[in-house]
Amino acid sequence: MSTEYRRITFNNIELRSALESYLAQNNGSIPKGDISSIKSTRKSNDFFYELTLFNHAKQKGKSMLVEQRDSVEALIEFCIGNGIALPRAARKETRDVDNQMCLEIFLD
Repeated sequence: MSTEYRRITFNNIELRSALESYLAQNNGSIPKGDISSIKSTRKSNDFFYELTLFNHAKQKGKSMLVEQRDSVEALIEFCIGNGIALPRAARKETRDVDNQMCLEIFLD
């Protein structure tokens, strides 16, 4: 059986906006600054993304961890809020590709 695959790539400004909105709804926050790097990491058996944010005013970088499931939820909400159609029945995952976050959609 064939599988349909789609990838939506978000620039770091869109990713920051998605995370700000999602974390604000869940009593969290994102440090000030621009996302300068994204790196996938694993702790125990959980997958995370380590984001480095650079605050130009303070000339300082700060790292934060985002759980993979939170990144998926944040990007889905971003898509819905911006009129990007997503199939409900599809499996959705995130990946970091070339220092950008991607939402991958699989229809089996």
